[in-house]
Amino acid sequence: MKNYQVGIILLLVLMNSALFAQKPPLLKETEEVMAAAIHELDISVKSADGKFNRYIAEKGITGTFTYNITLRGKGLVATVFALSDDGGNIKYQNQLKDLILSHRFNFRLPKGKLYKFQYTFNL
Repeated sequence: MKNYQVGIILLLVLMNSALFAQKPPLLKETEEVMAAAIHELDISVKSADGKFNRYIAEKGITGTFTYNITLRGKGLVATVFALSDDGGNIKYQNQLKDLILSHRFNFRLPKGKLYKFQYTFNL
């Protein structure tokens, strides 16, 4: 009987959290997607607790790297192409590219649409 009650309570808690979970905002316009993506990357690179900042500090990555980044669907990175690196090396460029590919942005995009933007990391 106790296991049944615990199961019911757990089910109610999970249903409650699912009902109140917020979806990331849906962005449709190219300009707002680019602005949101650049802003999110800027925060992650510059803030001490940002995912990119921690990774860059841990790996000791230095230099200036410019990438073309393509986003799709639920804030996923579809492609990353390195355009240039200044003062860095290929190893750092590839480590940063892999980090970008693994990142998920905090917004959604219309199904089947791709959005491309350029971002420069000054490290």
